Amino acid sequence: MGLPSRRRGGTVARPPNAIAFVEVALVFRIASVLAVALVAAGIAAAAPHGHARAFEAWCSDDPVISVNGNLVDLQVQMPVTNLLTMRTTTLTIVVPRNVGGAVVVDDISAFPMHTTISATGPKWSGHGAVPITIDAYVSASSSYTTQVVATPVLNVSNLLGSPSSTSGWTNSLIALQISVGR
Repeated sequence: MGLPSRRRGGTVARPPNAIAFVEVALVFRIASVLAVALVAAGIAAAAPHGHARAFEAWCSDDPVISVNGNLVDLQVQMPVTNLLTMRTTTLTIVVPRNVGGAVVVDDISAFPMHTTISATGPKWSGHGAVPITIDAYVSASSSYTTQVVATPVLNVSNLLGSPSSTSGWTNSLIALQISVGR
């Protein structure tokens, strides 16, 4: 008189479409993110093209680097309306020759990016913060403003990491000098 049981051998059988449901949910989430990005691009494209705009949608990729054990989140940002003109982005992080550095996460989700560490800077004294230079080069088919933002990742010795940034133009070198650590 009741509903048929789905028990087999003492365990509950998984519905045959459970995996398909998870896949559909994941596809829906990805499609939602893409839809929001397309709407933002449409709004930005429809905005009047004067000298000043109240809103500019930016997109970015953000690799994470480690310099002498200190994590830094890097972002190369550009207007989303120019995303399709961008070809490649190259980040070179110049650290002192006596300091270790590594690319922890090389995120390439928004546009092609290559990040490298170059231990060619002047020797570090071993005291105070470690000076580094972030060289960014964004290759694009047109010229537009881009910006580089470096934010120390929160850790025990640096609870409130404040970002440093600079801006420049595509097809030219953008250099940001910061110090990481104590």
